[in-house]
Amino acid sequence: MTVARRPRGHVEKRGEDTYRIWIPIGKTPDGKPKHYKETFHGSEEEAYKRRDALLVMMDTNRLANSGAMTYGQYLRTWLETYVDTQTQPSTAEMYRRHAEKRIIPAIGDIRLSQLSSLHIKQFYASIQKDGARLDGAKGGLSPSTLHKVHVTVHQSLEHAVQDKLIPYNPAAGIKLPQVRRPKKRLWSWDELQQFMAVVREHPQRALIITLAYTGMRISEALALRWDDIDFQGMRIRVDESLHRAGPNAQFTPGKNHKTRTIPMDEELARVLREHGLAQHMTRQHMGSDWNPWQLVFPNERGNPIHRQNFYRRVWVPLIEETNRRAKAAGLPEVRYINVHGLRHTFATFLLSNGADPKAVSEMLGHHSVAFTMDEYHSPDESVHRQAISLFSRARHTAR
Repeated sequence: MTVARRPRGHVEKRGEDTYRIWIPIGKTPDGKPKHYKETFHGSEEEAYKRRDALLVMMDTNRLANSGAMTYGQYLRTWLETYVDTQTQPSTAEMYRRHAEKRIIPAIGDIRLSQLSSLHIKQFYASIQKDGARLDGAKGGLSPSTLHKVHVTVHQSLEHAVQDKLIPYNPAAGIKLPQVRRPKKRLWSWDELQQFMAVVREHPQRALIITLAYTGMRISEALALRWDDIDFQGMRIRVDESLHRAGPNAQFTPGKNHKTRTIPMDEELARVLREHGLAQHMTRQHMGSDWNPWQLVFPNERGNPIHRQNFYRRVWVPLIEETNRRAKAAGLPEVRYINVHGLRHTFATFLLSNGADPKAVSEMLGHHSVAFTMDEYHSPDESVHRQAISLFSRARHTAR
């Protein structure tokens, strides 16, 4: 005689078109049955189909169980265990700001297991409405800022899937407004020369001249050690980035995990030699424990420089001083750019003056020449006219 097996999983009616689905997923440490529970809205037939789908997911090890954990609770755990330890401080700050100021107040109380695409879409719609800006300005969030909020939501939920707390990412596939690509902020040659005239009198001139004359990222320059400077070969090796500044500094492999070399010109080599001699005098005064990493550009305590401190205490005042002198001399003021704008200026100048695109791409540490050309090469009308002239001459020659 064959005994009918008791079906796995249970569907319990809770109200009109509302059902509670229970799926056994093992036992607790004290031996009590453990269940995955889900509230389902729909017909009885649809509820049983959902139960069967959940059973298939359990059999294929895709059924997640986050219990009563809310999305806000998981988001904070993700920030502490992943973001704070695996990303750049500026990136971590962005994730945390979006999480604490916007995401958690809006959808943080929803259970992680019940967070749906609809919840996320409604949240995105709300922050695009007038009055949603935290600075009090009119209008909602720009498409660019919305995309950054979405990155935080999507990445956190992607890790929740990896942690087997939810079976799929409800933020995946959500369509966002198109972001208009902003124009890169960079200087003309005259603006760069105005700025550099002021920089050459500043204590941080060696760092800024290095940035301006190599196109290096600031995180890479702040991680340079004296072993990376080859005065005989007139080149700089770049293979690390500063991940976290201060006395407990952390360094990571460079972007794309590739080591590259950048040539030095005579002026940069001279500036770095002078900088090295001055640093040697400082070490003699401060003691051998000063600058234990042998950094080329430490702060006054011998530790890696905080980028935010450099921006606030050095970069902004230098631009202000450049414009103060320009105004006094009756000259045009330089436009404001951030530190990364020196990299844009370097790359654009090289490409506009006929430098080999592959060489420029390698010096910048890009993953492909195509990316470099797309980012920095913007031919002006004269280049377009030259191209048409070449085409015209070719047509006439073929006749």
